Amino acid sequence: DIAETQALGAFVEAVRAVAPTASGASVVEWEAGRSVIEAFRLAIAIAVGAIVIVLIAIFRSVRASAIVLGAVLFSGVMTIGFAALAGIAVNFANVIALPLVLGLGVDSAVHAVHRAKAGHTAGNRTLAESSTARGIVFSSLTTIAGFGGLLFSAHPGTASMAYLLIPGVMFTGLTALIIVPALLSIATRGRAGAPAD
Repeated sequence: DIAETQALGAFVEAVRAVAPTASGASVVEWEAGRSVIEAFRLAIAIAVGAIVIVLIAIFRSVRASAIVLGAVLFSGVMTIGFAALAGIAVNFANVIALPLVLGLGVDSAVHAVHRAKAGHTAGNRTLAESSTARGIVFSSLTTIAGFGGLLFSAHPGTASMAYLLIPGVMFTGLTALIIVPALLSIATRGRAGAPAD
């Protein structure tokens, strides 16, 4: 069944073993898929590199930058794990959702780290007691509502983006509110309550 990606690849390679210049719908589909995957890998590498540079410029701290990246990685793993458990296929139509989740995760985590560091100087030790937590929650909810509109699209690929975006935004918000403070607490443990640097 060449509707399956692995079977399509095996079919194209088997045909090319006999006729190296073979073309047709199967070859075009296989090569287009490979091009999308390579472009996606390159885009992710560039995005992560740019994010690291911007984070270090913002925080002037490797530790704070690592906390944000750790939180984003955690939310990404949770999103993909949820997709696997829910039987949501990651395909060429919805893979574009992952960079969006990456960007939203960085944004929420940056706000959480900034508030946590400001809280140390203001005497407010918890992110949950701040207006930033409410901002992250409401921002996540409005983003989820906006992406929820994609569920009603007649195009299956567009609708499938919502299946990744909605849990992805939910996990980035929860990560910013739960995982970031935990990572900051670990990072500052033994430093007499000093902010992460």
